[in-house]
Amino acid sequence: MTRAVRIVQRNVVVYRHVWRGSLFSSFLQPTLYLMALGFGVGSLIDPRRAAAIAGGAHIVRVHDVRQMRVVTEVVDRILLA
Repeated sequence: MTRAVRIVQRNVVVYRHVWRGSLFSSFLQPTLYLMALGFGVGSLIDPRRAAAIAGGAHIVRVHDVRQMRVVTEVVDRILLA
């Protein structure tokens, strides 16, 4: 057996023992960080104030004036809730 094959076999054996820690550091940790950032910063932002700062602009692309009015009313109801 060559040395490279033995190294790969050893790495497979080691990874079988440490996969849980690898899962935490590669997936769960960034997910928890983004959730904490979203809830933390999100709690500091008042949606009504954010809409006032943006001038009440709604970032929705519509091709029909009637559809635009409906979308605007729905977004306003959500922001004022």
